[in-house]
Order: sequence, then C-alpha cells, then structure tokens
Amino acid sequence: MQALSEKHRDRGDQSIAVSLDEDRKDAMKKWITKMGLEFAITLEGQAVGDNYQVSALPVTFIIDKQGQFIGRILGEKQWNDEQTTQFIESLFIKD
Repeated sequence: MQALSEKHRDRGDQSIAVSLDEDRKDAMKKWITKMGLEFAITLEGQAVGDNYQVSALPVTFIIDKQGQFIGRILGEKQWNDEQTTQFIESLFIKD
C-alpha cells in the first residue's frame, strides 16, 4: 500500500489503512516504523469491521473523493503490480 500511496499522492488520492487490532497499538506502531510506512494507519477496532461488514481479512475498500464506495478487494495484493494498478484505475474512470 505504500507504493500505491506514493503513486497516487500527486492526484490528491490517499491510502488509509484501518487495523481492527485495537488492543495491539504498541505492536502496530513498531511494525509501522520497521516497515517505513508513511500513509495514514488508524487503529479502530472491531466496531469499524462491523460497520463495513468485514467477513475476511485483509480487505480493501475503494472510496472515491465524494465518499462513495466504488470497489472492494479481498486478500493480499501486490499494490504496485500492473494488474492491481489497472483494476484500481478502472474504478476511477468516469463515463
């Protein structure tokens, strides 16, 4: 997700990770530092998972600048590979 965040930063797009592990705050902070992650990561806990009806992890929700849900990706992804990039780009193409 770091690569995705960097790629789209100039367009004003943002990547935000939400962790359901609210009881692992210190471990998450260490992992973020170790991985050199610079995009927003929030520790929201299970309530946010319930709100978005998360049934499997990891899951990625794509939300446009108007706050509308436009896509979901289940499972781990290589965020900088061509297939994933093309899929994400296709979600933002307006007719």
